[in-house]
Amino acid sequence: LRAAFAKSLDAPPETAVAAAVTSLQRSGALDQNELLTPLGRHLANLPVDICIGRLMLFGSLLHCAEPILLIAAALADKSPFLAPLSRREEARAAQLCFNTAQSDHLAVVEAYYQWQEAKRKHGVHGGHRFC
Repeated sequence: LRAAFAKSLDAPPETAVAAAVTSLQRSGALDQNELLTPLGRHLANLPVDICIGRLMLFGSLLHCAEPILLIAAALADKSPFLAPLSRREEARAAQLCFNTAQSDHLAVVEAYYQWQEAKRKHGVHGGHRFC
């Protein structure tokens, strides 16, 4: 790994490479010899941040892929509960309606399920009104 970085046109500083290697080892993507682990090989194929990739893989292994993928998508983008400063309290109140499990991540999942239900009952326009 370090040799590959050293050959690049604009090699990163050694301290940055060492920090990256340590982070990948802590994540289980690299072993002590700086070789990819089986988890690392799977993560290397995912076009997402390593933390989100781990979340997705473990969600799949634990047979809860759908809610985990919703959470991963929410983590990879801005929160659906963000609002302009003038409407921040309104957005927070809306989030609290979905926050039945005291978890911002599960609030996103609940909002998605309720949005799907609104679309199922009232069509596309029901989905728009829900938002």
